[in-house]
Amino acid sequence: GGSENLVARFGAERTLWFDAEQDGSYTARYGAKDTLVHDSQNHLFILTRQDGSRCEFFDYEQTAHPQGGLYRWVQASGATVEVIAWTTVGVHWYARPCVAEVLDKTTPSGQAHQKRVFTYISAEDPHVETVTLLSYDEGTTSWVNVRKMTYAYYGYGESYGLPGDLKTIVTEAWDAVAEEWVGDDTNYFRYYPMTGPQVSRAPGGDG
Repeated sequence: GGSENLVARFGAERTLWFDAEQDGSYTARYGAKDTLVHDSQNHLFILTRQDGSRCEFFDYEQTAHPQGGLYRWVQASGATVEVIAWTTVGVHWYARPCVAEVLDKTTPSGQAHQKRVFTYISAEDPHVETVTLLSYDEGTTSWVNVRKMTYAYYGYGESYGLPGDLKTIVTEAWDAVAEEWVGDDTNYFRYYPMTGPQVSRAPGGDG
């Protein structure tokens, strides 16, 4: 619909479309009440949601950060999720910046109290391999390990999932005394094809 029109995507099922106007403003499509403005001084697109929260994305005029990538999400209460590091994953035309570190803050300018660190299967494979949660220790002014989740995916020829589908998540906790990860709480995921129209009956129902 035009090179200046923008789409904000939240996961696979939620997108917001904005049309650029001649005066530089943006109008949401399909009756959406969210608003979008371009902060050219700070090189950000600021999307304000109906609940008062806002998402800030890097614009396409700067080159220091991923263009169109998320900078931070500020809730109406002031609690903030801020991306502070990225890594490039993929090859050739598929190479793209992926989130490497995220901070959780009580306020946009306050000290972060939690940090999540992401790693990926390889430099060519954009599937997340681990997410490590760390907590900020004010006494030592350092980050302390808390929990780690390790992801595995189905390969070719395996049952219950197609290649790339999530297979397991293993959760471990940090043992500060032994200084190692412990535990192997595992969640398994299986996928079944839908063979046709389905109908389900509520418990105790008569059909």
